[in-house]
Amino acid sequence: MLRSIASILVFLMVLPAQATPTSAPWQDMNKLGEATLRFALWDIYEAKLYSSGSRFTFSQPFALELRYLRSFGKAQLISETTRQLEKLEFGSREDLQGWMQQLDGIWPDVDRNDTLTLLVDENLHASFYFNRQYIGAVPDPEFARGFAGIWLAENSSRPKLRAKLLRSASAGGK
Repeated sequence: MLRSIASILVFLMVLPAQATPTSAPWQDMNKLGEATLRFALWDIYEAKLYSSGSRFTFSQPFALELRYLRSFGKAQLISETTRQLEKLEFGSREDLQGWMQQLDGIWPDVDRNDTLTLLVDENLHASFYFNRQYIGAVPDPEFARGFAGIWLAENSSRPKLRAKLLRSASAGGK
């Protein structure tokens, strides 16, 4: 009986370690650039852009990783995403509502040092990872373009952040 309990305890201790991935799908991509978003006196997040090529393009897989430097509730993240997509004039009202409902079912609240990563595949399907764990997807190419556009579109509300993210791989390294 004691041996059975010990075996179960060992199994339960090992299980979380096996469930944690040792690498992220974007690990072998080229890091193009990185930047920190600051608002007034506060650091909000650090962003890193990865691409399967040496330059960013929507025609090849890419990842955008955000490491949060402050805590935010899911509702705050969704509200700001909606605001930014509206600024970019991206998606109809119905599209935005549908996408935000999907994100509400995927995204968690974030704490300081949590990462939320967007991974876009060659079909422009957007997958999300929280602390390198897959949490869900929005397989709509229009969503992937719009969401990534918050940081990467020419009319992004943060042009300096965009410029730092889009540095070439030769300047930024892997």
